Amino acid sequence: MKETLEAAAKGKYGKSRGVINASAFQLSLSRVQGYKLRASSEQLGKSWTTRVTQGETSVEGVVGNDTSYGIYAQDKENQSGVLAKYGWDEHTIQAVFEQLQPEIDQIWKDAVVDFVDQIIGL
Repeated sequence: MKETLEAAAKGKYGKSRGVINASAFQLSLSRVQGYKLRASSEQLGKSWTTRVTQGETSVEGVVGNDTSYGIYAQDKENQSGVLAKYGWDEHTIQAVFEQLQPEIDQIWKDAVVDFVDQIIGL
């Protein structure tokens, strides 16, 4: 068991394969080296969610992630120091939003112009 845990800590097992290679005893525990023992990864990149709600005078968009560990990987305030050390700090939701802000602003400006054009009949 010790050898498997050490190998997992060195990256020989884990998310890159999607399956934790563990003994039956280790599988009976619920975690090895902080990983949930599952047959596959939770797929952080494919687990993004969006919700847009419209009020009388507003529109709100919410972006999230359904993985159990998403907040520790891609939220600036909760990100693990280890991930930040390896450059994941550039991939937090806050960093990506900041990078995309000009594009988002342009989309909203274009939508407002289209809306006004529809109202005044252009």
